[in-house]
Amino acid sequence: MPTFARDQISLVLKKRVEALIKGYRHNIGLIGDPGLGKTRLLDNAFREFSAFEEVICIYVLAESFDAQQLVDRWAGAVLSGALRGVNQAPESHELTALLAAATPRVPKTSEAVQRLLRSVRKDRHDVWIRDLFSLTGILAQETGKKVVFMLDEFQELQKLPISDPFRELGKEIMIEKDTLYLVTSSQPGRASDIFREKLSLLFGNFEVIELRPLNFQEISDYLAFHFPKTHFSVQQQKFFISLTNGEPLYLDLLMDRLKFYVASDQDLWVADRLIFMAFQEELLDHKGRISLLFEKMLDPISRSNKENAPYLKTLLAISEGRHRLASIAGFIGRKMIDTKKILSRLMQEDRVRRRGSFYVIEDPLFRFWLREVFTRRNRLYQPVEPKAAEDLMEGLRDVHEHLGLVSNVPAAVCAERLFKEFRNDVAEIDSRKWKCPQFSEVTLKPASQGRFPSLWMRFQRNRWVCQVADDVVREEDVMAFLDEIKRSRTRVKERLLITLRGIDQNARLMAQNGKIQILGLRDLNVLLELYDLPKIMILEEETRDGSLVGTLAQSVHTS
Repeated sequence: MPTFARDQISLVLKKRVEALIKGYRHNIGLIGDPGLGKTRLLDNAFREFSAFEEVICIYVLAESFDAQQLVDRWAGAVLSGALRGVNQAPESHELTALLAAATPRVPKTSEAVQRLLRSVRKDRHDVWIRDLFSLTGILAQETGKKVVFMLDEFQELQKLPISDPFRELGKEIMIEKDTLYLVTSSQPGRASDIFREKLSLLFGNFEVIELRPLNFQEISDYLAFHFPKTHFSVQQQKFFISLTNGEPLYLDLLMDRLKFYVASDQDLWVADRLIFMAFQEELLDHKGRISLLFEKMLDPISRSNKENAPYLKTLLAISEGRHRLASIAGFIGRKMIDTKKILSRLMQEDRVRRRGSFYVIEDPLFRFWLREVFTRRNRLYQPVEPKAAEDLMEGLRDVHEHLGLVSNVPAAVCAERLFKEFRNDVAEIDSRKWKCPQFSEVTLKPASQGRFPSLWMRFQRNRWVCQVADDVVREEDVMAFLDEIKRSRTRVKERLLITLRGIDQNARLMAQNGKIQILGLRDLNVLLELYDLPKIMILEEETRDGSLVGTLAQSVHTS
């Protein structure tokens, strides 16, 4: 299976561990939605680094039934790490057996574990949590080795029975110079809040890596790998991109379904109908794994709220394109202040994300399922309704046909439509605030001296100008853009350059000196999605002026 960008992350991890051995520590936070391969990365890293003689690897999953289970798991992982390199691990995985085997080897660490267990029995929360966090430091000091401590789903530590467990963890991280912390989270929003608010003093000591879905070309390569003798049209590839957003888990499950319909020994073009059937079985069938996953995602909302209807209605409102607070409140029939509380809870559950003035569900397949399956299923009048399958198939066809209609729309026209949708909003992209004023005039002008067309907008007495570059931007392109602005009779307040295929480094520096804001394809797609406009997707198979377009390394991910 292709490893894509995961190789780069593995290389970063290896460099950090090699630096740790030399005495330089830089902790790592690995965050990303479920299904992006964090567990596989940790498993491979654990196996690789455990072979280093100077390193002890410890893995702990922070999710647990209760505090006692977490303590046993944490302590057992530390003791197992101490025994792994000397082949003294007992056959039993019981904590008592591990203690007995480890005591001759690491008596100080074993005593610390026993002290921890006594504190837990006495229910002294503040004491045993400090003892728990200090175990890796004691082990490193006693063995003279470096420790790579992998804490999976670290945000779950907030359930520990003290007011601020991350404050205590931060204290330990500060002093444990021989321990590299590799923490992961499948809730990027919550994890980012913890890094920013709870571990702010350590933020500079953490390299936060966000796993993102596969980019455009990686998805194309992925399909070709699984079906080497089967050809997917550009429109079919864009269909997968549009609905899965490049999520490896969704792609894996859909490929499993599709292989039942497509013969592996034939050289053929896959029929649209077969792709729709694979999606239908995964999204509608009660045995569909993606459908079950989405049901599970709704469980915390349904179980923990006696009155769950407003929460579900809010999700439905956003899935149907209502992204602003007032519009959502009107849909669910609640006051603005109550709607804010509902949205806050959904953000805590990582079901909804706020981007400035907008509230979004960033998973397009989950949005589609809510709109086309969940809503319709709750309107059934019979236990089995054949029309539900027909409606879903129709919804899939609509997405596919719409992609065919918008694929040939020039990027400058897409940007023109976007600017006409601005309503004095604020959009947040990669922690940057973008003001989106309501323009009184948006005019698309063809390329003059330069290679690219421009958009001229008027906001009150101010002018905005944006150039849309459908090729790699070079220095001469930036110079031509600046010359065009100089010739304007009215003052230009904002200068924007949309780079669909990237920009040379020298051209980027020149643009920055000219006070030109640069918006890449991924960021442009974020804005397009906020306003419910089709994303711009470019693949190698597409041609321009008869020549092959180079690989585009922009992610379809919307964060």
